[in-house]
Amino acid sequence: MSTLIDILKKSEEFLRRKDICNARFEAECLLTKALRCRRIDLYLRYMAKLNDRQLDAIRVLLTCRAKREPLQYIMGEWPFHELTINVDKRALIPRPETEELAEILIKKFSTHKNAALDILELGTGSGALALTLAKYFLRSRVCASDCSRAALSLARENGARNMTRNVVFVESDWFSSIAGAFDLIVSNPPYLSEEEWAQTQPEIKFFEPKAALCAADGGKADLLKIIDQAPKFLKPNGVLALETGEAHHQATFEFAKERFQFSESLKDQSLRSRFLILSHPGGEFCNLIGCKGLQLLDGEAPLSQELAN
Repeated sequence: MSTLIDILKKSEEFLRRKDICNARFEAECLLTKALRCRRIDLYLRYMAKLNDRQLDAIRVLLTCRAKREPLQYIMGEWPFHELTINVDKRALIPRPETEELAEILIKKFSTHKNAALDILELGTGSGALALTLAKYFLRSRVCASDCSRAALSLARENGARNMTRNVVFVESDWFSSIAGAFDLIVSNPPYLSEEEWAQTQPEIKFFEPKAALCAADGGKADLLKIIDQAPKFLKPNGVLALETGEAHHQATFEFAKERFQFSESLKDQSLRSRFLILSHPGGEFCNLIGCKGLQLLDGEAPLSQELAN
């Protein structure tokens, strides 16, 4: 009968032969899923004997991964910032870059942690970003919108899982069903071109929803639409924060500078131009680039009644 450590080594070797990066880490994750244990238990119980039922469960998961199904979908859940969220084919797998965007916003808005902000996320997907902001800005009112009913159902599940009560979920094609004005609008919209999508890894191309990845006009169409329409939905001093593709980041930035008085371009941890932080025309820039901060009052108007229902 095989020991746990033997199966872990064989699983790692199998994944390596299938050209899976981080084969050791992924083997550990898959074994924890199959055996319903923690990663540390793999080493605390490394001489434990595995029975046929356990081995069959491991083989099933390894076969899925060998077919390039994303690890996150196989696991069914994944950490994002300080949350654990359900992940499946209804929405994109949240990326590290989006987690960076959450951290940027938390840091830049830290002096407003206890303010009653109105926050809108466009294209919420799994809800990871909206829920992270709702957890940090506990007095805020967060509207998480998406045009996909399937994605919204996943986001609602994650809201319930993480016990966030200050979030409403709205079906909307960008701003089409949105009413009211917001202190912060944030979005990680589709920004791959068809050519970029065609060159992506099988995990992306064959498993994640293409509509959440690709945009027309070389990947810029949705970003430009959001930038163009956002000023009508921002309060004075409001901020728009976007994640963009590297290839068209500069062109998107130039478009934004024509519509916003203050703008900032930020790189991700891989030093790729990735994020745009923009302020409402005529407004102040919330200390994001050295201007005076937002002058928010605890009694500011809540989300519109339409969103609250």
